[in-house]
Amino acid sequence: MNRIDIEKLDLITKLQVYQVVNRLNQKELGEKLNVSQSLISLMYTQKYKPSKEIEIKIKELLKDIC
Repeated sequence: MNRIDIEKLDLITKLQVYQVVNRLNQKELGEKLNVSQSLISLMYTQKYKPSKEIEIKIKELLKDIC
């Protein structure tokens, strides 16, 4: 199995890895970030760039793995 260098991934890709590793659906992930499932989907499809506030929340969520 190939290892992923998590440091080299962009923030949204790191968030997707976090979601898979923690076996969360988009709704559960949204609840952790206090955003809607639809906003998670929009970020994943690059139709929404996270605001600074959401970016900070994502970084806080990811701090233990990155």
